[in-house]
Amino acid sequence: MIKAAEAIATMLLLFGAGALLYKLGWVTDQVMEFIAKFVVKFSVPCMMVWNLTNLFTREELLHTLPILPLPLLMLLALYGLSWGFAALCRIPCRQRGVFTLMAVVSNTLFIGFPVSLIVFGDASVGAVTLAFLASTIICWTIGVSGLSHDARCIAVQDGTEPVAKYSIRKRIKILATTPPLIALVVGVAFAAFGWQLPVPANNALSYVGGMTTPLSMLYIGMFLATISPRDMIPGKASWAVFFCRFVLSPVLMYLFIVVGRRLGIAVDGLSSDVLVVQMSMPVMAQAVILATDMGCDATFAARTTAASNILFLLTFPITLLLLGV
Repeated sequence: MIKAAEAIATMLLLFGAGALLYKLGWVTDQVMEFIAKFVVKFSVPCMMVWNLTNLFTREELLHTLPILPLPLLMLLALYGLSWGFAALCRIPCRQRGVFTLMAVVSNTLFIGFPVSLIVFGDASVGAVTLAFLASTIICWTIGVSGLSHDARCIAVQDGTEPVAKYSIRKRIKILATTPPLIALVVGVAFAAFGWQLPVPANNALSYVGGMTTPLSMLYIGMFLATISPRDMIPGKASWAVFFCRFVLSPVLMYLFIVVGRRLGIAVDGLSSDVLVVQMSMPVMAQAVILATDMGCDATFAARTTAASNILFLLTFPITLLLLGV
């Protein structure tokens, strides 16, 4: 528990530093936009390739990949339950797709990766990668389909033309050109075949990838500093998202791991803890971007995403305490 407390204290210090930099006026919105793009599209891919090529052997890779069905099936189950919650809570038709996307897909990339590195160390990379891969598949398949549902509802209610939805071809193209996913494929290939990167390239990846955790934590602090107290007040629909995100999701993940072990899937203690923690992350940051792009309720997405980051600071220590980390 001391390790977890130290990790949380480190995160809070970096959050505070980021908020201070924003309040001092040293950071503009353009700088924040650059940091977000740099982390997601450059430093995270570099970190993934370096970790997979330096910390994984072929045997470890073969041990990790069979676990992938567990987070994938868990997210599918959570997606179905989220639609049930949407109906039970009488979420408006125009918000149900956004609601389910935020309830199901956590921020495994921007927050999940650095948080797991702080708490569990480099050994957590394999399990984090599985959570990221499962979340990405769900997001760009049934997640985007749910947003198309919202766009159609809004068009019918407002008497307007719906925003062009993402076609299957476009979704596959986005998946295939996502830098972290490309890095995942490259890293897995190198680990599977036992290839080694040239020393200069390996060092460069290490330096750039090492920026991921501090920049991510600083950015979250900057982001929280931009939110007014009024925007942090969640409504009924947001609280339903929080229940799915911080309670139902990690509990389901734990149950799926228990069932998986009984079916013969070897899930070690570290991978189990990492997967549960990954599924208790706040709402995916890209939810706001996708909602805006597809003509959905971006205001609802932005308010819920912002509030989930605040609430995460309270729920995360509880999650670690329950896991005994």
